[in-house]
Amino acid sequence: MKDYTKLAASADKGIPEKFNQSSIQPIEEQVDTPKVDQEQTPTATASTENPAKEKLGFFDKIADSISEAFKSGRNHFDPAGFQDPIATKTDWNPLKRGGSNFCSHRLAIIDANQADFKATKGTFIFGGIFMVMGTLIPGGIMLAGFSDSGFKIALLFPLFFMFIFVGIGFAMIKSFSRPITFNKTTNTYRKGNINKPKELTSLDEIHAIQLIREYIRTDKSSYYSYELNLVTKNAGRINVVDHGSLSKLRQDAEQLAQFLNVPVWDAC
Repeated sequence: MKDYTKLAASADKGIPEKFNQSSIQPIEEQVDTPKVDQEQTPTATASTENPAKEKLGFFDKIADSISEAFKSGRNHFDPAGFQDPIATKTDWNPLKRGGSNFCSHRLAIIDANQADFKATKGTFIFGGIFMVMGTLIPGGIMLAGFSDSGFKIALLFPLFFMFIFVGIGFAMIKSFSRPITFNKTTNTYRKGNINKPKELTSLDEIHAIQLIREYIRTDKSSYYSYELNLVTKNAGRINVVDHGSLSKLRQDAEQLAQFLNVPVWDAC
């Protein structure tokens, strides 16, 4: 028999050193496959997407700034353009903060001696919504709770909220329906009841009619509210109405100016 041990030893001697088992590298390590850096990939994606978003956000901020500039409340103008020294002494900032976003009043020429501002139907509807909703919703909760488990003290809480909403609606209607009268017979402007007026001024003291606007922004909406003010001979101001319809307010201002024979100073 042949000595296979010697043959194996001689075979090992015939193999070059560079082919030693220790020098043989695994196949998968010899293959030059591109490595994917998982940590760099999202960064590269972000670098291609975020700059556009950042630029968009930057321009959005500029647009918002421009929008806010236009919504500052009134146009900047020179009251000297009215060519009246009282106009330059008059304050052109909003006199009454806040205001409705709908037309709350319209002027009615009663006759040659009387003109009144009266609340619109929308005003009564708006106030009525508070009263109706304030009655139906809490009332429904109380009835449902009473039918399920009988009377409980907790059922008085909806009643409390009902009184609040009804009270708000009633106060709103009462405030908007307050008499606003220009009377040439008595030579007076009056806001409120005859016995206890909120405002009472002689018509002779009215020098002009001022129209200005105010930008109002809330959590849920934003809008303009427009004021019709009386400017007195000493550059004082008296607010007459304040609502959200500029076109109708301008119509009423022109009619009132003709009735009183005074100019309209329109800064809207």
